[in-house]
Amino acid sequence: MAIACPAQGQGFLAGEDLWATGDFDGDGLRDVAVVNRESGLIRLGRGQAAGDLVWNQTFPSGLPAVTALAADRFDHPDHDSLMLVSP
Repeated sequence: MAIACPAQGQGFLAGEDLWATGDFDGDGLRDVAVVNRESGLIRLGRGQAAGDLVWNQTFPSGLPAVTALAADRFDHPDHDSLMLVSP
């Protein structure tokens, strides 16, 4: 699947999920992080050179009721990190 992505740092709402793009694994390719707002479960789609995504298993964020997210190089110079907001 190919996906057109916005600039880094922005988060978007799609139904029950929030999503953001960034280079989360440091390989220079665009990845997609999807977070379920109610459960806080995260699913990462790793970008491939051909433009498709390979989806990893879902894993917990430890935060319920996620209200916002952002992706950027908050604490690592070589890959993006995901920041979640929960009340």
